[in-house]
Amino acid sequence: MNDLNQIRRANNEAVQRDIPNQLAKGKFVAAEYAGLHFVGYHAYDTLAGAQAKAAEINARGDSSSAKVQSPHPIISESESLATAA
Repeated sequence: MNDLNQIRRANNEAVQRDIPNQLAKGKFVAAEYAGLHFVGYHAYDTLAGAQAKAAEINARGDSSSAKVQSPHPIISESESLATAA
């Protein structure tokens, strides 16, 4: 069983290293975690798609969580209003 855990961990680390490649392609990424452990990711062409998937994962109610990563800085509406003034 320990060997399976090591294989799973190595696979997850390899998949996680692909996230910067997806961001470089202009994709938005919803990275999924179980507790503190990376599980996988979902890549989307739009921020809304990644946010919807992250909300779905976060709503499960178990130890799953998701974090959205963007190919460029995300400016909130309040930040954009502050810089426009």
